[in-house]
Amino acid sequence: IIKINLSFKNEKIFIDQQWIFHSITEGFNMKFLYKTNLTIHIELIGVDSSIVNSLRRIIISEIATISINELYLFNNSSILSDDILSHRLGLIPLKVDPNSFKFYQANKRKNERNTLILFLKSKNLSFKKVYKKNIYTNSLKWSAYGSIIPNQSNTFFEKYQHLINYKDFIIFKDIIITKLKPRQHLSLEAHATKGYGLSHAKYSPISSVWFFTYNTAFMIKNIYYFNKKAYFRKKLQPIKKLVNKKSYKKTYNLIVHKHFIKKYSDLIHHLTLYEKTINYLRDKHFIFNMESIGVLKPEYIFFEGVTILNKKFKRIKTLI
Repeated sequence: IIKINLSFKNEKIFIDQQWIFHSITEGFNMKFLYKTNLTIHIELIGVDSSIVNSLRRIIISEIATISINELYLFNNSSILSDDILSHRLGLIPLKVDPNSFKFYQANKRKNERNTLILFLKSKNLSFKKVYKKNIYTNSLKWSAYGSIIPNQSNTFFEKYQHLINYKDFIIFKDIIITKLKPRQHLSLEAHATKGYGLSHAKYSPISSVWFFTYNTAFMIKNIYYFNKKAYFRKKLQPIKKLVNKKSYKKTYNLIVHKHFIKKYSDLIHHLTLYEKTINYLRDKHFIFNMESIGVLKPEYIFFEGVTILNKKFKRIKTLI
């Protein structure tokens, strides 16, 4: 897509090159600023905001994960109802490789290639009313041989399931599922399948993903032109020229990156009260932040989103 503005008064022809391929690749740059097991901060330069936002929406809703989809309750006398209990179980993150599973198709049999089966059985044997038993996520156990009710759940395993790491598939083992009073029981079987966040939020691999424009803060002292609104609308160049003039010997400018300081007030506190601050937003320069829930690594989620976006571009190219 190329935007062209033509004039008929012998003026120059202006072409906006923001969507030309070679102009994007020449100015593109990416840098990893900060990375942990759950979070990642990436600096993107030379990319339009529409592309960055498309990548954000793809990461939220179009990356497949494994989550509990069906629940079979045999006995539930806990303080939570069946609906609330099933909702809490569905939001438990499971660290399972989605590439090792296939998508489950409705009205077909479940097998070891498209279904992960978990079971939970617990009861409170105490006779004291004060004592309550907490049921955590570490109580969920993996059933590698299939369902205990194959006919009712339409689940038939042909062989032993070797698709997950038994020790690490529960990421957070201290999440409370429910509480049991004395003489209360809980017995259930949960079936986890592969899905997209577009169908339900429980399949989304991230808790939050956002981006903001790279800011540059200029702190200038003893300049009277702040009352003139024209300087706010112009670019950075006329301000540099004004600061470098000899008539303003007391002036200076200081560039501060918003990502590396807590607040501007922390820095202004050490300066006098005559400073003024101007924030300039750099065009096509963004800080992309993402927080994973632990199901997938954040760098894998980012590059998987880029791969899906690339496939969409190729599909559009074939249709043009």
